[in-house]
Amino acid sequence: MACIAGGIAQTFYKAIPADIVLQVREKLPKALLALLDQFNDTFNCIY
Repeated sequence: MACIAGGIAQTFYKAIPADIVLQVREKLPKALLALLDQFNDTFNCIY
């Protein structure tokens, strides 16, 4: 449910505040963070 709500919220608000992005990135394991960065680079995603 949280993943769905997060996706909808990002679409609705158009951007995620930088402080939230930083807090979440600090909690992610390095392997998942690397995968996330690769995905964002590939699809030109902006937080």
